[in-house]
Amino acid sequence: MSNQSSSRRVGKLPPRHAFFLNPYKEDRFTRCPECDELMKIRKNPLLVALGPTGLMIFNISGRFCPDCDLLIVHKDIVEEFLITAITQRYRELAGSPYRILGTVERKTWRKSKKQAVGWQEAIENLHDFKEIVEYEIYYAGWEPEEE
Repeated sequence: MSNQSSSRRVGKLPPRHAFFLNPYKEDRFTRCPECDELMKIRKNPLLVALGPTGLMIFNISGRFCPDCDLLIVHKDIVEEFLITAITQRYRELAGSPYRILGTVERKTWRKSKKQAVGWQEAIENLHDFKEIVEYEIYYAGWEPEEE
């Protein structure tokens, strides 16, 4: 595991959760990588910055450990949401890099479903992540002796 502390805050609300964007399609982390307890499934409205000007809010299911305050979201699911949004509404942002900035208040997510939410409003309702963490998968098992 490696940690990246979020020294530069963007959101106006207190930071929440350690965050891991899971790049492993085959591993869904049913148990917390920190405490080994079963993880809960939670929907979280995530603020995603896309390219230099794009802003999207997705309510995405992810794994959550309340004891460790760890939120795990699967990268392939986030990218499915992005592809859908880009092909339906934001074609000019296709191919742009994205960054998940944090979680937003539910009222802001509900509002974003009806009308566009500007950067200022999004930032005022944003909880940055306390830290960004990374985990590597190591598979246990038998390996032949090297000759």
